[in-house]
Amino acid sequence: MEATFPHKSSKLDRYFCTLRVADPTSGATAEGIAECCTLVLIANKFEELPICNRVGDIIRVHRATVHEYLGVKQLTARVYFNSAWVLFSAGNAKSAAKEFQPIAHLGKTYSLVSQSEQKVITQLRTWAKKALAKLPMVGKKAIEVADLNSYHDEGKEAYRFDLIAKILKITRVDEKLSEI
Repeated sequence: MEATFPHKSSKLDRYFCTLRVADPTSGATAEGIAECCTLVLIANKFEELPICNRVGDIIRVHRATVHEYLGVKQLTARVYFNSAWVLFSAGNAKSAAKEFQPIAHLGKTYSLVSQSEQKVITQLRTWAKKALAKLPMVGKKAIEVADLNSYHDEGKEAYRFDLIAKILKITRVDEKLSEI
């Protein structure tokens, strides 16, 4: 549903990527916002984490642990220890031979996609196409910066929306950090 770009922790010498994930068992609020679970991937190197390019991409994670964080269910995958991931495209491939080829994965190799996993990936793609069409997305409603105060005044502080903005200036703080 949503993913952060891999970034280095200011407190730890590790890299983090946080994803909000959903599947056909996920419900939706009256406003059409999907109920999601948080997946946190932790690695020693930036290159060991996935970069999701599209809403609806499918991730397969091995050896994640489940626990609660601030009362919300969270999955944690410690890539630096023993977890692994494989990222599949949200859409169908142009050829059947590439339909179950990952767009990215951890390491030099990955375990092949079994028949049962192919079925799950196909079902997830079908579900995502239908479910994501119902959720609020970019282009359905534009919110002006001036409107943000009214959202706050109406008690919608936690309202989620996508932001499209023009970057006017980037200032380099150091080799790994920039300010916009």
